Amino acid sequence: MAYTALRTWVTGETVTAALMNAQIRDNQKYHGVLVGRVTSLFSIPDDTNTAIEWNQEDFDTNAFHDTSTNNERLTVPSGSGGTYQVTGQLRMVGHTSGGTLRIVEIRLNGTTRIGQFTVPVLTDSSSVNISLQTSITVALVATDYVELMGHQDSGGSQVATQLGTSQSFFGMTLLGGA
Repeated sequence: MAYTALRTWVTGETVTAALMNAQIRDNQKYHGVLVGRVTSLFSIPDDTNTAIEWNQEDFDTNAFHDTSTNNERLTVPSGSGGTYQVTGQLRMVGHTSGGTLRIVEIRLNGTTRIGQFTVPVLTDSSSVNISLQTSITVALVATDYVELMGHQDSGGSQVATQLGTSQSFFGMTLLGGA
């Protein structure tokens, strides 16, 4: 269901149940998606910005995500443009192979970085798993899509994973209509 732009009420106007439902009740319904990687590990190549593929949906109220086609994307459905809170977490396992940083970023429509978090890596972090989080509030229109990107420079591939209750995830929530 799309968000209905709020109207300006006029003095003396008859308020009907249909108007109240469209303007108030229906706009209060939650619109969002949360996806994760819990059924398999995902490899992030060395020194390459990599869109994370999401193979599970915790919930998806309006078909923002497809687990088989473009599964790295969260796409704004038709009629659901507005202001969104987009949040992602990327969990990488510890390593001994080197490198200096790990990066997670949110990318808009395949090209524009709109959110990023970078963390330096300890010299020997084989026992330290890293969780990187980023979040942004952004205006999106129908067909805009966002991706969570991972980047690392260890000299080899690194794995994004779920460990216990800490997992890699990506989600977006409609805060209000355009």
